[in-house]
Amino acid sequence: MVVVTGSSGLVGSAPAAAFDAAGWVVRGVDRAPGCRTSVIADLRDRHVRRAALQSADVLVHAAALHAPHVGRLADEEFRAVNVGMTAELLDNAARLDVRRVLYISSTSVYRHALVPTDRAVWVDEQLTPLPRDIYDETKLAAEDLVAACSVSSVTLRTARCLPEPLPVLARHLLHRAVDVADVATAGVLAVTHAAAAGTFNISGPHPFHRDDCLALHRDAGAVLAGRAPDVFEAFRDRGWPVPDRLDRVYDSAAAANTFGYRPVRGVRQLLRDAADGPSARVIRRQSRRARVRRRLSSPACPFPWARPKPTGQDPLNNAIAAGSEPTGPASTRTSFAGHSLMRRNGMESEFARELQNSALPKSRQPHHK
Repeated sequence: MVVVTGSSGLVGSAPAAAFDAAGWVVRGVDRAPGCRTSVIADLRDRHVRRAALQSADVLVHAAALHAPHVGRLADEEFRAVNVGMTAELLDNAARLDVRRVLYISSTSVYRHALVPTDRAVWVDEQLTPLPRDIYDETKLAAEDLVAACSVSSVTLRTARCLPEPLPVLARHLLHRAVDVADVATAGVLAVTHAAAAGTFNISGPHPFHRDDCLALHRDAGAVLAGRAPDVFEAFRDRGWPVPDRLDRVYDSAAAANTFGYRPVRGVRQLLRDAADGPSARVIRRQSRRARVRRRLSSPACPFPWARPKPTGQDPLNNAIAAGSEPTGPASTRTSFAGHSLMRRNGMESEFARELQNSALPKSRQPHHK
């Protein structure tokens, strides 16, 4: 079973969907409801953490305060959520025999190192991070905690993956952005490959090479016309501005070499999607999910526990509606210890029982033989 924190957010919901599509039992945990969230609760509560990680093989930790929160929330809040909560989750994961941890970080940790001098910055894992603000600092601190934990772990530094107007997104996909579907695929691959350890950039696909950096800073349009003339012409045909210069290029070669990451939703795919109808996009998405299932079902999958499991085996997900509000007389809303839980058909969920028992004094907790 995979536990995904931050499963209602953009970055957390994508891996939750990818693991689910690959046949895993997924338990999504978030303070906000979402279609991939089965437990609505605050992970800063130790009872919630322990109950959520019961029976988990994998922890995918995506929950965090993000860059838009900088200046709106106190630095202490960032440290409590991004660092303190991560430390507690890792401790709980180790105690409960979780076998693999995937931490979702950000290329934002490089921040000040991304300022070009006379050439675009080539951003691979050898570039030393230089945080700029409290978000960058706390994400980098959490990376260190993950690297030092006793559980087998891997960290993905994801590039920009925000919804943006098409011309802006197309420009970013040339050199510094990634589609969230590729992030999700990278997460599944990283979890299921034994060689994947340490920190990896996740971006692309980008058309440029390391030796283009000097020219990209001087005349990015000419480099684009040489490396990807079809993309250059598509920009011109659509009236989208071709960038004069680029300040950086993210490199995901280490992820490709270590666990087979091959991003597919780059700028060319964006251009095809813009020309296609929605039905064509749905067909391609279903095809990608089928490929992931076949790959993980192979006997060559290095972790036997990482092969897909039949769905519906997690009692929490069976008992708690997957991110939906209870409706009708068979489902009534209840709460315990300040957290929103659900009753289905008059039966209290296993998660509610676990949470309730963990909050009781030991003398009042039930004994199991």
